[in-house]
Amino acid sequence: MKFSEVAEYFEKVENTTKRLEMFEILSELFKKTPKDEIDKLIYIAQERILPSFEGVEIGMAERMLEKAISRAMGADLKRVKELYKKKGDLGLAAEELAKKQSQKLVKPKELSLAEVYNGFFQAAKVSGSGAVDQKINVITGLLSRASPIESRYISRFVIGRLRLGIGSPTLMDSLSKAKVGDRSLRKALENAYNLCSDLGLVAKTFFEKGEKGLKSFKITPGKPVRMALAERLPSPVDIIKKIGKCAIEAKYDGFRCISGYTMIYEKTRGILPVRDIKKGDMVLTHKGKFKKVIAKKSRVIDRTERIFSLQTRLGDKFKITEKHPMLCFREGKQRWVSAENLSDKDKLMFPIPRFSYPPVQETREFKTNSGYVKTIKFDENFFRFLGFWIGDGYTNEYNRTSRIGLIFNAKTEKKMCAWYKNYICNAFNIEHIYENLHNGAIYLYWDDKPFLQWLSKNFRKPWKSGWRGKTIPAWFFGLDKLRYKAFLKGWIESDGHIDSYSRTSIVTKESDLAAFNQLLALKHGIILGIKKFRVNDATYYKLIVTKGNNFAKIEGNFLIVKLYKLHELKRTHPREVDPRQVVYNLQVDEDESYCVPLVALHNCQLHKEGNKIQIFSRNLENMTHMFPDVVESAKKYIKAKDAIIEGEALVYNEVTGELMPFQVTITRKRKYDIEEKKKELPLKLFVFDLLYADGKDYTPEPYEKRIKAIEKYVEKSETMDYAQRIITDDPEKIKDFFETAVTAGLEGVMAKRLDAPYSAGGRNYDWIKLKRSYKAELSDTVDVVIIGYLKGKGMRAKFGIGAVLGAVYNEKDDIFESICKVGSGFSEENWVKIRKELDNFKLSKKSPRVESDLIPDVWVEPKLVIEITADEITTSPLHTAGKKRKEDSGYALRFPRVKGYIRYDKKPEDATTVEEIKKMYKQQTQMSKNKRR
Repeated sequence: MKFSEVAEYFEKVENTTKRLEMFEILSELFKKTPKDEIDKLIYIAQERILPSFEGVEIGMAERMLEKAISRAMGADLKRVKELYKKKGDLGLAAEELAKKQSQKLVKPKELSLAEVYNGFFQAAKVSGSGAVDQKINVITGLLSRASPIESRYISRFVIGRLRLGIGSPTLMDSLSKAKVGDRSLRKALENAYNLCSDLGLVAKTFFEKGEKGLKSFKITPGKPVRMALAERLPSPVDIIKKIGKCAIEAKYDGFRCISGYTMIYEKTRGILPVRDIKKGDMVLTHKGKFKKVIAKKSRVIDRTERIFSLQTRLGDKFKITEKHPMLCFREGKQRWVSAENLSDKDKLMFPIPRFSYPPVQETREFKTNSGYVKTIKFDENFFRFLGFWIGDGYTNEYNRTSRIGLIFNAKTEKKMCAWYKNYICNAFNIEHIYENLHNGAIYLYWDDKPFLQWLSKNFRKPWKSGWRGKTIPAWFFGLDKLRYKAFLKGWIESDGHIDSYSRTSIVTKESDLAAFNQLLALKHGIILGIKKFRVNDATYYKLIVTKGNNFAKIEGNFLIVKLYKLHELKRTHPREVDPRQVVYNLQVDEDESYCVPLVALHNCQLHKEGNKIQIFSRNLENMTHMFPDVVESAKKYIKAKDAIIEGEALVYNEVTGELMPFQVTITRKRKYDIEEKKKELPLKLFVFDLLYADGKDYTPEPYEKRIKAIEKYVEKSETMDYAQRIITDDPEKIKDFFETAVTAGLEGVMAKRLDAPYSAGGRNYDWIKLKRSYKAELSDTVDVVIIGYLKGKGMRAKFGIGAVLGAVYNEKDDIFESICKVGSGFSEENWVKIRKELDNFKLSKKSPRVESDLIPDVWVEPKLVIEITADEITTSPLHTAGKKRKEDSGYALRFPRVKGYIRYDKKPEDATTVEEIKKMYKQQTQMSKNKRR
């Protein structure tokens, strides 16, 4: 088949805006295609060389293609770049240059479809030294023989921007019509595709052997099975009503933000605003451990985002965004509760830090080379002295002295001064101690250079050539309760006072001193509140010694403290929310921080053929290189010779067994430092399904039988385990399991029907998601495909983009229907990045796979998926999602906001479907009615 004929049909597809016309054009093209070439044409239409799991890509950047066009067309490289800048499409630039070239040269031999495909394949297979030049030469050879229209599509294919927007469902419809005259075999084609994930192979088999050939497809190790998908229901009761007794497994996702002035506990700097936290800092997590911050992000709040002011009985006010979960103590259990679901009757939970320091010694010997030797008892009196010195003590080395001193109130503390003077003389063996009365204060001081140096090194902060401020050293956390209480007594004697509520308080300028003592006190069962305030432009921290347990108490490893004030800030007059408010989130190593409880797992499918192991993502990408430790584990612990299993591969802490965030797991994707990452980030595979083992296809078997087969074929080990689940028909047990998952920072659970076969590629009620919130408002996120963008106005004019037009997927018709226009949620940096990404897929007209009554400034090919949060689903005449007739209303998202960035792990067809939106709308409506009753 001539490639020029293919290019002409591609142009027809590009010029239509109607999906049915696209279907007819492709059907006609496939009907003309020889059966030994149909697979090659399908791959090219999918913008691939082989199915995605083979991982074969041309690997050419724009600059390489520019050189190939320049050489093939005999044009100056600068001219190629100018044309590209002008047209925004290297395909159109190549086409224009080819038109001028064709007027001058003798017409070359026409290209065939097979020659073009083989050229692409040859360029993809080149590797090693000189690979760049070889790739350029191959593509130069194709372009030098190509007609202008062929040059357009060859150039676009090379850099992955064919701009036809043809989806797999449309390809299958067209293949069916080309072969049998209608779409009647679409389902049979899809069944075969779901089992092998190779539409080129399915098409070739279909064209050679017809419907009988499609029935021959079987699940085979080495070819990923398209993964099953889940529906949604709002409650455990609805799940049991729908599918009866079922298996319940945990589901993972999501995070929210806090204001920049929210105080965070940092291991070396104490308590400080989250805006001052840096990557690499060690912050206290809800599990009572200090963990490293591996990422920090900030954004401006959305214009419709709900903001809450929160204060416990022992802390300062801080601001927090809606849907930010906090650890609460409800009904005798730990529960993660979103900010908007809190009540003033709630109790919040704070972790008792886990410190691993050796006990503090009983005595300490001080000696120097000059013969100085002194032994000091580290008893309760010594730590009382240290407490007083922390509050009202000093060291200095002015005028070659080595002076240590304490300061007392001359009117009220004479007796105390005498006690300390007597203690210092006897305990420190000081012969000469001096008193000086100045401005109503008694200055007690003495010289002791070795002890001064020890005090300064341990309890002061280095500064220039000396010391400043006060702190406590790390070894202090090994102090026992009696000696710490003596330290606290001394500090109260120096810096303490009785406040207006008759509480004992200590005031200090040192944030780390305040924070460390609060945490150390908690270790010993002493509850200290902490509040920040400012006087004369200086910041102070007040530690409050609580009286009784009316407001707070310690239970197990947590401090449980009552909520004092909870208030949703107003956006209307009098306005309490600054629309420019910046909020932050942190990603913390090895943990879901109490600031940012984010855990997500990497869903994968593992194939074993003897000793050959392959691992595929849910997007059918081959990820084997990412998981060498799982590969080794599979060889050892999967007892079947050949097998296909599904599971979650994730990084975990070998010591604690804690799971790490998805962002940490995904760093294993790097190809060049896997061995290093393997040691740094050990993986564990949690197996939740078995699809094939030793020649037997388990997909037709009921789920209950498949999970029993897992125990037969998969041996548990340190690197491989079974997914945790319960089997029940009791909604209360599902609720408890759900709450346990949420308490662990997870997003929800997945219910699986026990008698259901594995529905490869299918979405039905065999699997059901139950997410974190049961509110009437939209609690789940929606994945939308960007179909266009609007140019920015005002502040966003400089970005050239101010909002994107999002659509959901109509599975039945293989089209994308508009549901929202969203301009909130992206940072300035991400606006710039997404504009650049979208311009790679810019179209001159609406894609035939798009239905939208709204017209953006720029149409783009439906390629990129983003995750959206919104207040609710409404109906709107402006959008086409779910609209059957022009006069009908479609579905729309009210106050949509972008969550995160582009979901590169999802294909356009993985977006939320129109049917899902319909069901979510019905559930939302029903819950609203129930709420009003």
